[in-house]
Amino acid sequence: MGAEAHRKASTKPVRFGIISLSDSRTIQEDFSGDKAQKMLTEGGHPVVSRTLIPDDPSQLAWALRALAGHADAALLIGGTGISPRDNTYDTLRGLYAKELFGFGELFRQLSFNQIGQAAILSRASAGVFMGMLVVSLPGSIKAIELALADILLPEVGHMLHETRKVGPLG
Repeated sequence: MGAEAHRKASTKPVRFGIISLSDSRTIQEDFSGDKAQKMLTEGGHPVVSRTLIPDDPSQLAWALRALAGHADAALLIGGTGISPRDNTYDTLRGLYAKELFGFGELFRQLSFNQIGQAAILSRASAGVFMGMLVVSLPGSIKAIELALADILLPEVGHMLHETRKVGPLG
C-alpha cells in the first residue's frame, strides 16, 4: 500500500492536547498556543485540553501521562532549544517508545529555508508515548505555522493510524 492509500485510510479527526512549556509566560500570553489551537481546529482536529507548565521534566512527564487516554496526540510548544532550561527533548527522549526522527529532520530542513543556519538550534521532535503521538515544537509562532501547515496537518492522521496498527501485518 502506497503513502496516498495510507493517508486515505488514516484516522481523522485526531483529538489533540496542547501543552506549552514556559518559565516566563502565562496562558494569556501563549500566542503560539493560540495559533496552534486555531490551526488544529480549523483543520478539523478538536483540542481536548490546553495547559501551560514550567519547562520542568517531572511536570512534563506528569502532564503527558495525564493526557494519555484523553487525547490521540499531544502538541508540545517550547523548550526545544539548547539553553540550560530547555528540557523538553531530553525529557521526551526518555519517554518515547518510538521516536520519529524524520519529523525533526524535516522540520529543521524547512526551517532552514526560513531562518537559515539557526535551524540547527531546534530540537523539535515527534514520537510515540503510551499509544499517543507526541509532537514537540519550538515556541515561535512561525515554527508553529510551518510545522502544522507543512508537516503535521497533512500527515497526522496517517501518523496516528500507524501507531495503532496491531500485529505483525498491521
